[in-house]
Amino acid sequence: TGDSTFTVPTSSISQSPTTANAGQTVALRFAVTSTAAASNVDVFVTILHTGSPDVQIEFRDLTFAAGEVKNFTANYLLRSTDRIGTKYWTVRVFHNLKYK
Repeated sequence: TGDSTFTVPTSSISQSPTTANAGQTVALRFAVTSTAAASNVDVFVTILHTGSPDVQIEFRDLTFAAGEVKNFTANYLLRSTDRIGTKYWTVRVFHNLKYK
């Protein structure tokens, strides 16, 4: 949305393990920092394979105080039906997202 209220510091991003097989869980860790107080905040973690989404993990209806940092862990279970290959993940933060 172009809102600079929220940041995901690069230094906060990690995953463990970095290589996994079907049946294993990968922990995707990151932090979100808010420069202003905000409620009705949604954080979406999307796991992608060559650009198309495989899974979305959601943290909904969060509240942040000004200057607050929240740490997140999104656990992703690799299923035997998942597409094989390198996966990428993104973090998106929405404030006052309206669903239609």
